[in-house]
Amino acid sequence: VNNDSESDDVASCYQALGAVHSNWKPVPGKIKDYVALPKPNGYRSLHTTIIGPHKRRIEVQIRTRDMHDVAESGIAAHFLYKEKNNGGIGGNKASDESTRFAWLRELVNEVRRQSDPIEFVNAVKEDLFLKEVLVFSPGGDLYALPRGSSVLDFAFKVHSDLGYHCAGAKVNGKMVSLKHQIKNGD
Repeated sequence: VNNDSESDDVASCYQALGAVHSNWKPVPGKIKDYVALPKPNGYRSLHTTIIGPHKRRIEVQIRTRDMHDVAESGIAAHFLYKEKNNGGIGGNKASDESTRFAWLRELVNEVRRQSDPIEFVNAVKEDLFLKEVLVFSPGGDLYALPRGSSVLDFAFKVHSDLGYHCAGAKVNGKMVSLKHQIKNGD
């Protein structure tokens, strides 16, 4: 017996799919069940394409809130969010070693449940490291910026006045243009 609401939420997803198909004609071959067969990065959702009003094709995606969090932010962000809401990271519990890394333990457990752990780990690394770059200020402070950010973006991240008055920049001891894209570790 499963006492959590996840199984009820999953059942609701399939009920919703049934309701969609009862009201609109599905396009043959355009139904994907990523709930029963999740993608290696943890993505879970039901996809279907239907013939909607004016005979237009409409893609419908059905998922639980947890599934949506993973789809929008990646599996690692989902575990961090879940831990925070359970009183862990940034929550009300004391941040000792056991609670600070609970999300990581949950991630490791998820890897163990996967049929292809290597592919899952690669997907998590992609979620963690491909969406942003981590750079240092001259004083040694660490900043996270979206991948593709320039040194000018970094200047604004440090302080808006710095961004407005920035005329040049040094990255790793070398002068660069304000359009220079920063990389991890710069």
